[in-house]
Amino acid sequence: YAGLFLSAVLAAMARSARRFERVSALLGGEEQVQAHAHHAAVFGVAALTAGLFMGGMWAKYAWGEYWSWDSKENWALATWLAYTIYLHVRLLDGWHGRRAMWVLLAAFGTVVFTYLGMSLLPTAEGSLHVYQ
Repeated sequence: YAGLFLSAVLAAMARSARRFERVSALLGGEEQVQAHAHHAAVFGVAALTAGLFMGGMWAKYAWGEYWSWDSKENWALATWLAYTIYLHVRLLDGWHGRRAMWVLLAAFGTVVFTYLGMSLLPTAEGSLHVYQ
């Protein structure tokens, strides 16, 4: 999640480059900040993909199933899908730059919900992944 958090911070900076002119200039300008945000997102998605895969392997060993459709697992999948949408949308014409940064920020919303808000759902009570 650290790479995804960094990409969200950089996306927010790119969206409000005028407020962060000095920092943006240190990083090479608004376009370079967007590139850094993209690279951080790619790293975060690769780590998330590896985590989902290894978590499935561990779950098979621990519980006998790769995927149990638990609410926490589903939100981890939703996070992965949101970032996959960002990676694909960014390839479309007209979706570079500021528009892509909005998608990146929206995708980070799924990270925040998966990490903090999922335990607030009524289905979280029976989850194997909510520790209180």
